[in-house]
Amino acid sequence: MSTKEQEPRKLCCPYCDSELMDEESPFCQACRVKVFCCPNCRQPVARDKMVCPHCGASVKA
Repeated sequence: MSTKEQEPRKLCCPYCDSELMDEESPFCQACRVKVFCCPNCRQPVARDKMVCPHCGASVKA
């Protein structure tokens, strides 16, 4: 039985793919944009999307 540690979840900006530093207040340092997160899975979603590309949940733009 192998004990494989889970890597911490990394959040990336949906606009430039840079890693976000703070999960609680997602702000992209690279493109200087406050990032919207899906209310269902908490993954970053571009503001113009109506459906989360990660979980398929409906999101308001």
